[in-house]
Amino acid sequence: MDRYYLDKLMQANREAIKLNLFASSISLRDPATDLVYITPVDMSFNKLLSEDIVVLDLDGVTIEGTRAKSMDYYLHILIYQGRPDVQAIIHTTAIESMVFAVLRLGIPLITHEQAKIIGGSIECAGYALPGTRELATNAYDALGNAKACLLANAGAICIGASAEECLQVASVLESTARIYRHALAIAEPFIIQPSDAH
Repeated sequence: MDRYYLDKLMQANREAIKLNLFASSISLRDPATDLVYITPVDMSFNKLLSEDIVVLDLDGVTIEGTRAKSMDYYLHILIYQGRPDVQAIIHTTAIESMVFAVLRLGIPLITHEQAKIIGGSIECAGYALPGTRELATNAYDALGNAKACLLANAGAICIGASAEECLQVASVLESTARIYRHALAIAEPFIIQPSDAH
């Protein structure tokens, strides 16, 4: 295992805890080898150690690690296969985005920060059982060219060219969901057209 990616994943995990993102899984891709460093299944991230991390190839086969890989692994692998620009992925279950995930409602483009950081509206992927290829395909389709999507009843997927960008996307998703929820309590928010966002 490459120490650099182990340390970066541990750092991302600590930051996700600090931001109250309630991560379900986090991964990083080494672009030089296409190896994927991913958190293990069913483990408290407060207790995560670098030796718990699992290394996969782009087919999802375990290359190194003693723990079972995350049940989200195929979702991560599918995104990496189809999005060469992506080097980091986090599946969050943070409160604000989870509200819209359980309602199975997307979040339209409402702020310029959302346009800049996430890349547009935030779609909600169709429901599928956790850990299934159907869920992975639904999420991939919902992402489109954006950097975040909601997962019906299961939180959100955020992606980036680095761990830092991925965490920024997750943070902006949370703030955008909070703004949208509060705005809906007052009136129907005005939507920004993509052509007017840049």
